[in-house]
Amino acid sequence: MYDYSKRPGRIERGYDQQWLKVRAYKLRLNPMCQVKGCDQIANIVHHIKPIKQYPGLKYSIDNLMSCCRDCHERIEGRLKGGCDINGVPLDKGHHWNKA
Repeated sequence: MYDYSKRPGRIERGYDQQWLKVRAYKLRLNPMCQVKGCDQIANIVHHIKPIKQYPGLKYSIDNLMSCCRDCHERIEGRLKGGCDINGVPLDKGHHWNKA
């Protein structure tokens, strides 16, 4: 499991007041998790294209995805399985990938 105690704070990671406003706006636009097959309330806003590689997209609504915590942890690879940027599980044996 990911050790959050060693993670730098929001400010140190570059999430400023403008980000908080954009995040709140995205969650109002899409209050439910946008990962395919999930019906949970979203509480995290995920950058589809990482801001380390695409800093110009940090506040772009088109680069954001509302997620529940579990789906976000999978997308980030902190939980077993993981998903691609469309929320499709990477595990070929996952029931969502069996059509």
